Amino acid sequence: MTEDRARTARQRLMASIAWSSLPVSTVLTPLPIDGQDSGVAWPLWTVTLPALSGIAGSVAGFRAQEEFLGVAAAAFGLLAVPVAIPVVVLLHGP
Repeated sequence: MTEDRARTARQRLMASIAWSSLPVSTVLTPLPIDGQDSGVAWPLWTVTLPALSGIAGSVAGFRAQEEFLGVAAAAFGLLAVPVAIPVVVLLHGP
């Protein structure tokens, strides 16, 4: 009985980590954008942060046995930066 409770608690924790990776990816996506026109660029590795967050959420989703959540977290994290590029170009110009 206690094994079932521990397994359920672990699955809930993993699912909450997977769900939290979605807003984390959203917050990390505009991080490398120079919105103040200071000319100081962020390091190039900051572009990979949304994808890493999505992959971590995907692993957590699959560990929680929530396959759709795992796929959604991975897709969201991996597509956050490629979708943000045209949006920034449309809003701020080339």
